Formats: sequence, structure tokens, C-alpha cells
Amino acid sequence: MKLKLAHKVVDLNSTQIMGVIDIHTDNVQDIDYYINCAKSMQEDGASFVELAVVFANNEANEILEQEIVVPIIKALKQNCSLYIAINTPNPKTMQDAVAAGACMIIDNNSLRAPNALATVKELDVPVCLVFDQNIEFDSLDKQDPMSSVSEFLYERIDACLNANIKRSRILIDPSLGINTALECRLKMAGRLNTFKSFGLPISIQIPRSIPHEDKFLEDNLPITLSLAIYLQTQGIHIIRTKQFADLALGLETFEALRRANRPFRLTKAIAKRFLKKKKQ
Repeated sequence: MKLKLAHKVVDLNSTQIMGVIDIHTDNVQDIDYYINCAKSMQEDGASFVELAVVFANNEANEILEQEIVVPIIKALKQNCSLYIAINTPNPKTMQDAVAAGACMIIDNNSLRAPNALATVKELDVPVCLVFDQNIEFDSLDKQDPMSSVSEFLYERIDACLNANIKRSRILIDPSLGINTALECRLKMAGRLNTFKSFGLPISIQIPRSIPHEDKFLEDNLPITLSLAIYLQTQGIHIIRTKQFADLALGLETFEALRRANRPFRLTKAIAKRFLKKKKQ
């Protein structure tokens, strides 16, 4: 599977890593900090970087969001070669971000805001439709998470197509919110393969940070890495994560071991990063 980004086509036959940078409005760093973060992601094997503005006390302010994120996007565009994604539900922020150099939109609201569909159609960039993170499933609930997630995504994909957004521009994120019962979340992870029937690239964020942080996965790297490797074996196309260095190294090592005729012969790039971690 391939994904067209501006004038570049990205091969998604192997799982790609998207490093996530959350920009907290009560702790905005200088531009060099975000440039260094992105460069580090690039060196550690990420192909994409996702930017999201996190508001203090959840008090969203579109104008503040644009004032914060646009200069950062411009700086990253000039100083690194990562593909830049903007995580926002706001059409005006989408416009300004793409004009500044972003080439993908991630929307946790799945383009349900007024004018969002028309904006993405006009911008003609890929958009990731994220399942509603406010919908929770209890482990004893008779409602099937797979059925509900599929129904939601079908409806949002149809809305995109009816708005004349190209199917080749659509990605999906079918993961459940962190407040959903663990049994339901595990069931979804085990059945992600079924979403291949959509014929669209699949993106998953682990640990999830927007709109709610998944502290359990953040604090338990072995579990997060195991989940990431499992997602790779299921053909998930893009894994979005703040733990980019560890996950990228783990996924690339797993892939090298799986494919190599002589598993002990890792690539020079992977070996170099092993040494880097050893010195830390």
C-alpha cells in the first residue's frame, strides 16, 4: 500500500513510525527545542512527526493553537526531512498548518466540525479519521466494539467521499479510548486485521496522548513495545508514538530478524543505534 504526500509517495508495505510532539500551552518551549526533537526522531528511525497543541485545563482556543503551531511547522519544514502531520479538529488550523508545510491531518473528531470536510477537500492532503475516543465500552456490555467502530468509520468515510475527498487521501485509526474496559481494548487489538477490508491505511497511536494520556502504557515500555511488534505483524501501516526511539529500534530489529537469512547480522544502522543506547 502507498500513501501520496504532496509530491512524494510513501511505501507503507513496512510499518512506519510517526513521532508525536505534544505542545502544552502552559509550557511552550523555544523553536530550537522542537527542531532538536524532530531531528532526534529522524535519527532514530521515524518517517513522520505529529504536532498537537494540548490546552491547559482543556480550554481550547483556535487562535492560540494557530499562533503556537504554525511557527513550529515552518521551522521543522526548513530543518528536517520528516513528513509533518497536524493533529487538530479545527479547519482554520488545518489550513494554516498545511500552508506552513504540514502534509497530513489527524482529526480525533473525524471531520465532524463545521466546514472540516470542505476544508480537507480543498487542501487535498491525507486525513486520518480517528474513532471517537469519548465512546466507552464496558467488558459486560453486549454491544460489540468491532461493530460500533466499523459503523462509525464507515459513516465518516462515506461523509468524506460525499464531500468529494479522494479515497486515496483517507486513513483510519480504529483504536478505542483509554477509559474503555481492558477486555474490550484487547479484543479490538486482536481483531485489527479485520479492518484491512476497508482497503485504507491504518494508523494507531500508542501510548495514546490525545485527548487523554495512557499513563499505563507510558510507564510500561515492555508492554508498549510488545503491542507495537504485534501491530506490525498485523500489518498496521503507521504507529504514532512519543516513545519513538525505543519503538523504532524494536520494530526495525524485529523486522531485520524476521527477514534476514542470517538473523545475527543486523544492519549497520540498527547496530549503530544499539551502541547509542548503550552509551546513554
